[in-house]
Amino acid sequence: MSRFRFLFIIADSWGPLGCTIPVARELASRGHEVKFAVFDFHGFINRSNDIIPALDAAQILRDEGLDVLEVSAPPLKLPGKVPTPKNFLLEYRAFQSLFRDYLIPYYEHWLKYAIPVFQKYDPSAVWVKDQVLAGAMASEKLGVPWATFSVHTGFVESDDSLPWTMGLSPPESGLERMRNKAMKWGMRKFRMSLDDVINEARVRAGLPAIEDALFATPVSPHLYLLFVAPEFEPPRASWPAHVRFVGPYCWDKPRDYAPPRSLERIPSDRPLVYATIGTLSNRMEIDFYTTIMEALGDQPYTVVVSVGAYKDDYVASRLPKPPDNFIVESFLPNSMMIPRADVLVHHGGAGTTMMGLARGVPAVAVPLNHEHLDFAQRLVERNCGIRIDKKKLSAENLRAAVGRIFKEPSYKQAAQKAKSELARYDAVRSCANELLGLAAGQYMAERRSIQATPAHLEVR
Repeated sequence: MSRFRFLFIIADSWGPLGCTIPVARELASRGHEVKFAVFDFHGFINRSNDIIPALDAAQILRDEGLDVLEVSAPPLKLPGKVPTPKNFLLEYRAFQSLFRDYLIPYYEHWLKYAIPVFQKYDPSAVWVKDQVLAGAMASEKLGVPWATFSVHTGFVESDDSLPWTMGLSPPESGLERMRNKAMKWGMRKFRMSLDDVINEARVRAGLPAIEDALFATPVSPHLYLLFVAPEFEPPRASWPAHVRFVGPYCWDKPRDYAPPRSLERIPSDRPLVYATIGTLSNRMEIDFYTTIMEALGDQPYTVVVSVGAYKDDYVASRLPKPPDNFIVESFLPNSMMIPRADVLVHHGGAGTTMMGLARGVPAVAVPLNHEHLDFAQRLVERNCGIRIDKKKLSAENLRAAVGRIFKEPSYKQAAQKAKSELARYDAVRSCANELLGLAAGQYMAERRSIQATPAHLEVR
């Protein structure tokens, strides 16, 4: 059997770690080599805007006994505070600036120092997080088989796909189909406005210009692994041949993590509500925590809240004293708390949503941004939870929604059905098998480039 060398290029947040750490261990157990490279996507933004948490993902990987390739790129001077838009249609100019003035220059800067490091390692195949455009460009430059992974299907468009991040249900009328078509056209026009900026960077890196560069650059034409399940996606006539659904990811508990002693106080004779809004939205949404305290502070439940800040007290230090029935901790692994919960309250994040379904726990979802709206709507469609849009979030509405889930058994029954459907997935084994096939040359395709590089994109 051939021994392959894999390079995993990830962003500095919990989701990419949760997707890749178990797969790296599985490949190593089969005799293959895996090294990581961390693109400090959030750390880069954090340097000028500390509302975005910075996670030392490289150190976590080392603590887990995994190898990290160091890309020693010197600091890149920033022209000001990096914008952090939450809705790309409503904050069009902020998104334009984010990519044009900050991310694209940083992608190019990082690439210059990363490529020699990767070439020296000489991987058999590369696996890249979809948000790391620089990692995708590096994979193309290396000329080896590469795969993308994602926790949502937003980059997989088709004629019958829904507009991404809008939180819509499948259309039931011709008018709704027309609305969806118009919304997707608008999104496409927005992406096209960035095509030249991204293609100019691609050409400078020695890569061809491509159509729909913002969406197409991060998606491998060879293999696309999705940590979701088609049973919980809006129906489509078909999916591209290179797409593989692998189900929920499962890792979020570092080796050195010790559960706080406060969890020993959870009574066994009271219902348990577990609340979290993940590890990226926490600093921007501190009001969420005060709202849940107001909503459930006098209710007959034990409420455990994770503010999602690993080795960081930024959020906890800004919260008021919690009610007597609350336990508030800076960081709690979902994998430890969700199985114990009777009801989840969360933001509709991919990992939390899918883990809640996999454990059969009904939820109240308060979507905050991006794909959260879509995941929250999928919960509603399957009767696995209740969605409260952020503008309608109040203590009264949240209290009523949690109470309704406890009172109406249909939510628990639907969540248990979802659990049985997801039981057939084994994301770790599936990813390892697919990546081995990739390294062995089973999945190869050529990216379709623009026929001729436009003159204004030529390297001068």
